[in-house]
Amino acid sequence: ALEFITGIFMLLISFTVEGYGISVIKNTIEGSNTIPDFDWDRNFTSGLKLFVVEIIYMIGIGIIFGIVLFITKGFDLLPDLFKFNMNHNVPISIANMTSVADPAINTTITVLHSASPLLIIGLIIVMILAIIAMFFMIISTCRLAKTNSIKEALSWRGITGDIKAIGIGRLIAWYILLVIVVAILVLIATIILFAFALIPVVGAIIGAIIFAFIFSPFIALLSARAMGLLYASA
Repeated sequence: ALEFITGIFMLLISFTVEGYGISVIKNTIEGSNTIPDFDWDRNFTSGLKLFVVEIIYMIGIGIIFGIVLFITKGFDLLPDLFKFNMNHNVPISIANMTSVADPAINTTITVLHSASPLLIIGLIIVMILAIIAMFFMIISTCRLAKTNSIKEALSWRGITGDIKAIGIGRLIAWYILLVIVVAILVLIATIILFAFALIPVVGAIIGAIIFAFIFSPFIALLSARAMGLLYASA
């Protein structure tokens, strides 16, 4: 019961935090350089709407993935693919991460070697569509921030029009730059986290607090600000 209540609480907090990111994007699109006020009701509602949009995208990709597996008989390979997880119920930690990951990777490669060329082609197509959907999702998030409407966030004409206005090349370059910046920040945060972990007892706790309450919010705000600037440049 306690785990269920904790899970619900964390879900509500997650919606609210995501919704605050929507507020940051909205302010940026409107040309404001100030950090928006935190509003629990508004932020939670925006986060819930964003969750609905994300679920719709995930369902779409999931349906396409299922169709590919059905046509190419890829479902027949799933038991072999998950055999590692069923036979190696080992808790993952930093100490045994490599020993756990290597057999899993080898199992996946072995299964893919036995897959039909049609399945491989299908999976490549699904990956390409997933990447395209990711860019669409970025624009959908910005449209949700601008209009506060799920319908407008999912408008095909609106999304494609915004992508054309921004430019596909600029959108891809923006995403690559954002990934690089975030990767550098995560690397720095990880180094600091490991450094604190060397301190007995309290070190790991302090490092986790710094990561959770400083680095993670900063990266989230940076990403939201970058998305708003991208959309406003159209």
